[in-house]
Amino acid sequence: MQQYKVFKLENSARSVPDFIAYCGLASALRPFIRRKSRPFVAALILPHLDMLSSYTRAADEILGRKRGSYSSDEDLEVIFLDEKLSGLPATLGRLKSAKRVIMFLASPDLVTNEVSLVADIVRSLPQPTARHVRRAAWKLKTPIGEQDAEFLVAEPWSRIKLAFRRHRSVEQAIHRLRSHRPAHPVEPMEAPVSGPRLEDLSGYGEAKDWGLELARDLADWQAGRIQWDDVDRGILLSGPPGSGKTTFASALAQTCGVDLVVGSAASWQAKGHMGDMLKAMRGAFAQARSLSPCVLFIDEIDAFGDRERASDHNSDYVRQVIAGLLECLDGSEERDGVVIVGACNFPQFLDPAVTRPGRLDRHIRIPLPDETDRGAIFRWHLGGQLQDFDLASVVAASDGLSGADIEQIVRGARRVARRGTREMALTDLADLLPKPRALSSATRRVIAIHEAGHAVIGVLLCPTEVGSVAVSVADNNGAPVRTLGAVMMKPAYDVARTRSFYFDRIAIMLGGIAAEEVCLGDRSDGAGGMEGSDLVMATDIATCIEGPWGMGRSFVSEIGTDPLRLSRLRRNNQNLADRVDALLSNQFERTQSLLIEHRDAVEAVATRLLQVGHLTGPQVLAIVSAAAGKEDDTILAAPKVTAVG
Repeated sequence: MQQYKVFKLENSARSVPDFIAYCGLASALRPFIRRKSRPFVAALILPHLDMLSSYTRAADEILGRKRGSYSSDEDLEVIFLDEKLSGLPATLGRLKSAKRVIMFLASPDLVTNEVSLVADIVRSLPQPTARHVRRAAWKLKTPIGEQDAEFLVAEPWSRIKLAFRRHRSVEQAIHRLRSHRPAHPVEPMEAPVSGPRLEDLSGYGEAKDWGLELARDLADWQAGRIQWDDVDRGILLSGPPGSGKTTFASALAQTCGVDLVVGSAASWQAKGHMGDMLKAMRGAFAQARSLSPCVLFIDEIDAFGDRERASDHNSDYVRQVIAGLLECLDGSEERDGVVIVGACNFPQFLDPAVTRPGRLDRHIRIPLPDETDRGAIFRWHLGGQLQDFDLASVVAASDGLSGADIEQIVRGARRVARRGTREMALTDLADLLPKPRALSSATRRVIAIHEAGHAVIGVLLCPTEVGSVAVSVADNNGAPVRTLGAVMMKPAYDVARTRSFYFDRIAIMLGGIAAEEVCLGDRSDGAGGMEGSDLVMATDIATCIEGPWGMGRSFVSEIGTDPLRLSRLRRNNQNLADRVDALLSNQFERTQSLLIEHRDAVEAVATRLLQVGHLTGPQVLAIVSAAAGKEDDTILAAPKVTAVG
């Protein structure tokens, strides 16, 4: 949860959408609004974010707030809680003196312990019903029939708001809604299989290898050489937006020579209520079976959610929907020949049962493309254009971009050339790339010290595992992912994973901020707060040690080690959170001690990084050895410290 924003509402004409919202709001708050003097704080989960403006106007009406007033009203508050914003403590603190408060929540996930404590009622606002619509029309003295009311309930709220304008009658609005209906694709949808094959794609790594093996297995299955049980029947692909998960599904179908059926939780849910959603989902699986062999692609599969994570207000819905998905994945009816490809950005939000054996039991993360892959992606989208030009400078400047970003840049460059009635030039591509911002020498030194800290601790504790270390000279601030420095590790897999093993991993992750404190006397903010950051990864490992793995002060073990569950464990168990903090503090002190002893090595590695930008693992090892007074390029690993968190 991140931000809390206070809304000041402007005057607006009363309309059917506002009265529909008023009916739902009044129904939810009935016990509290019968007496205007009764104080309350209500936390209400919106059915859809598009309904916010109508609900806030309805809330003003119920609370008796003056519309259009931008002055503070200490007694009456209308607040919107959004996942993208911040300021919970200050907002809840201000509510101590408020008499009647209505908080609108963007999703059930925002019902935190703090919100539950401050609220007298926590409830999901109901989806508008035909009864609400008819009552709203009656209040405006323009009654409508049951058929029109049912029609309005089925319409998206965004269309309803556009149709019901000031000075337009209810009859006119309904007529316009009926006359201007968008064409909706019929689900399930069989997508035309066109475009590149897997063989043409770059940047997919393990996923591409899996797909090519699947194509061979499907051919063998169709030829009767192997049984269906010998074929991988499902895979989960995850990765940042634009990494090409949808393209992969299409290319997979192309390479396998089979049909592609496309669906998603959102498209199935758009069919109506839960029964309609389940019917649409089962229809997609049925069509896939009828087209066997085929690929069924389920986009944004994490939208189905997690039964354990679901709030009390929507837990029944989530449980039944996921149960329906699991039934389809298991195949109460045989699904021989149907390969399921699920795709998502946030696999940690997906119910673990979906990825159990026999379902989507193979999980491959698609990373952003490296420099070699970006070059191949540029060439693919350029086709025959710029064949005689070296793209090295363009490719280097595209660091942090996804395949979709590159496709958009090439499309834009073609447009520029087309408008100029000329052939595309290399500058057309370069002009559309994110403009790098040169980093100051002070900022570069902080980055170099940080990465040197990781690298030095790495060679002290695991000398053979440091692959390389690099820093950037500029900030590609237009790219979706901004990486100013990195240490690449090559972890040894054939090793006993003892507590000391994990303590060393935590120490390496803490090496960056420890080096900043040792060499600079302060530390920067880039080590935490996001997935994959140093402190987040170290915290998760420490939580596993003290919790699920039973390797800390307690033998009590928990099930599940995904980041979301670990965060929930810490939030709900203060004793566990304290033990995790103690373990991290212990390892931070250990790391600092090592870096104080080897400060000259940190400074030497940082200085060299600022000169050349990139060092290999052996080069780092040589610098550390030289700083320690060794004559060769080896250095004894630092003594193992058996620390108790």
